[in-house]
Amino acid sequence: MLAGGVNTSRARGVGRFFDAAGAIGLGRPHSRYEGQIALEWNLAADPAERAAYPFALTEVDGTITIDLRPLFRALVTDSLAGVSPATISARFHNALAGATIEVARVQLRRHGALPVVLSGGCFQNARLTESIVAGLGSAVQVVLHRTVPPGDGGLALGQAAVANAILLAGEPSAPEDPCA
Repeated sequence: MLAGGVNTSRARGVGRFFDAAGAIGLGRPHSRYEGQIALEWNLAADPAERAAYPFALTEVDGTITIDLRPLFRALVTDSLAGVSPATISARFHNALAGATIEVARVQLRRHGALPVVLSGGCFQNARLTESIVAGLGSAVQVVLHRTVPPGDGGLALGQAAVANAILLAGEPSAPEDPCA
């Protein structure tokens, strides 16, 4: 499905980047529960740090991709140089917020004043979410989760809602699974 682009979208989760950066910055190669290192990485961030690590944006056929390789090179360099985990974490968070803001601004210039929807597990991270909302400014409508979690729980609910809508519409079901 991925190779053929059938019923799929090109998207990548950012959660593993939080895990990787936290593992490097906090010196934690293992976690005991899902999201542990990402949570600790968020809590470690120095709220006063304003600098951000570099990143690059590339565009191919209208699809914008955030390249975090420059970020990780700088993060590892800082870690090896003994920069505090609080500073490294803040610069990491600031870079992700900055990258997200840049992508949103490109899309807003192209498509006009559409709402920006922040959804996915990484938006349980208050620092990241608040930084993006502040960076986009009050002129941009930002939609956040209120009653449904932004991570897997919300995804599962959304999938159930779509399945229910298809059933109610009486659309034909998917072909039978030949592997079942």
